[in-house]
Amino acid sequence: MPFFSIIVPFQNSQFTIKRCLNSLIHQKNFTNYEVILISDFSKDQTNMIVKNKIKFRENFFLIKTKKKTLGPGHARNIGIKKSSGKYIIFLDSDDVLSLNSLKNFYRILNKKKNIDILSSNLGLIDQLGNFKKKNFSKDLKFYKMNKINFVKNFFYQSVIPHVLGKVFKKKMIEKNNISFSSGYYEDINFLMKCAFFSKFKDTVNTKNYVKYNKVGSIVNTISKKHVIYALKSYFESYEFIKKKKIIAKKKLDHLIYMSLLGQVSVFNNKINNSGLSLKHKKEYGDLLKINFLKHSKKLKIKYKFSTKKDFLAKKFLNI
Repeated sequence: MPFFSIIVPFQNSQFTIKRCLNSLIHQKNFTNYEVILISDFSKDQTNMIVKNKIKFRENFFLIKTKKKTLGPGHARNIGIKKSSGKYIIFLDSDDVLSLNSLKNFYRILNKKKNIDILSSNLGLIDQLGNFKKKNFSKDLKFYKMNKINFVKNFFYQSVIPHVLGKVFKKKMIEKNNISFSSGYYEDINFLMKCAFFSKFKDTVNTKNYVKYNKVGSIVNTISKKHVIYALKSYFESYEFIKKKKIIAKKKLDHLIYMSLLGQVSVFNNKINNSGLSLKHKKEYGDLLKINFLKHSKKLKIKYKFSTKKDFLAKKFLNI
């Protein structure tokens, strides 16, 4: 049994996949891992590049999805099912693992065998210059919090809701039937469920994962589906936590309302700064309002606006 299963979904990644694969092939002082590459209806040269790169490597596997869906969630779910490792790492095809990452992770996980989620610092190569957060080490403190405080900070949007740079115990995922949703921002609800069910979380401050901020990534793209799924994903997490009854509903309603306002503020800014025509900006703005109202009308709350994002959203929504 491999210690790690590294799951790499890809779609039309011919310009970045070699860099990604090289970071896995050349891991230092650690060999007990498998790599599961999932071609998600890739139409460019990526499949050929991957086949040539891994053809003599017995621990690298290429799988093709048979169902066309939105976002990488379905491909990641396939990777989880096909994996045989004790721990799972998710890697995007335009990013890399540092060359000592598996050795660094192993050293901690082999010593502390009860860890369900191990979170590491991220390196960032910002090719666009639009990432406000340059140092991710401060985010690690949230993964040392107890369950309730983690959930609160998650809805405060203090926690960056992604699976990158983290190691998940496969048994924890399988035992609790955790999977990715289809659509964009699929990390949000997956991470919430993993954090809820994890009995022990730990962190390491080394930059074991390097993220490339580039044109065309989900975070740098805007479409009507991006608008819809951003709000939907947070609301799905709210509905999950509501059923678990670990936070009073009145408080939880306040938290999700704050999250929805935060997403409205973020996407309103994205829309205004996009290259969309005035007509399309209005369409996107109207869609944002509709989806906010769709979710917020289910809440019974008198909200006290206090943050800068609150007031920006309030002005946009005219509430």
